[in-house]
Amino acid sequence: SEEIDLLDPIALKKMPKNPDLVIYLAAQTDTAKKDHKVNDVGVKNFIQALSLSKNTHIIYIGTMVNVVGRADCTIPVDENTPAYPTNQYTRTKMAGEKYLIEQCKKQKFRLTILTPNTIYGKNVRPNSLLDILKTGIFNRSILVRINWPGKAALIHVNDVVKAILAAINHKP
Repeated sequence: SEEIDLLDPIALKKMPKNPDLVIYLAAQTDTAKKDHKVNDVGVKNFIQALSLSKNTHIIYIGTMVNVVGRADCTIPVDENTPAYPTNQYTRTKMAGEKYLIEQCKKQKFRLTILTPNTIYGKNVRPNSLLDILKTGIFNRSILVRINWPGKAALIHVNDVVKAILAAINHKP
């Protein structure tokens, strides 16, 4: 496999043009970074570089973080809570997802959007929340013992892979 810069239209010309299946995992998930263009501009460039048909199935990995922000934190989140992006990451992920949905309706390709919780596995990104927690646990830090009243949801990377594989054989 070859790396392709989704922000470089010339590099996108190297891609196969009419795939049957696309599993779209590209994203800038590090909220400490300022540049998240790959999450929206990259999605748009990618879709525009392809010749999609009703036979194409795109499985897009979104983020559940899109739905956890809210204007009023005293009201619990439920399935009717409107999306409320709180940072550049969630704004660009939502824009990319919205573009995909619009193009799916227009071009009639099949689209499945999976929105997993926070994904964890053996090798977490350095200085990420999970890395900080892991380090804190091993160092017996008092910070990881604070009785935090919030909620967190985690999913192992192997379970995400299982979900992707299951989505291939299901209706979008």
